[in-house]
Amino acid sequence: MIVPGRFIITGTTIDNPDLIRFELRVLTTLNTYCARPDGKYPTPADLLTLGRPDSPVKNIEVQTRVETQ
Repeated sequence: MIVPGRFIITGTTIDNPDLIRFELRVLTTLNTYCARPDGKYPTPADLLTLGRPDSPVKNIEVQTRVETQ
């Protein structure tokens, strides 16, 4: 709850620590692809370490997006 000049935390939610570490590793890994040229890159083999994926693992695709107004 936020009020002028102060705030109050009424509760917190903590997720599974292994899942949080996994999500952070994925975000850190994907961030390294932002500076690369457009194209498809193989997904690092050690990225999916929580177990066997339940769907096919695709390549990481970098695509420049130009927004127009």
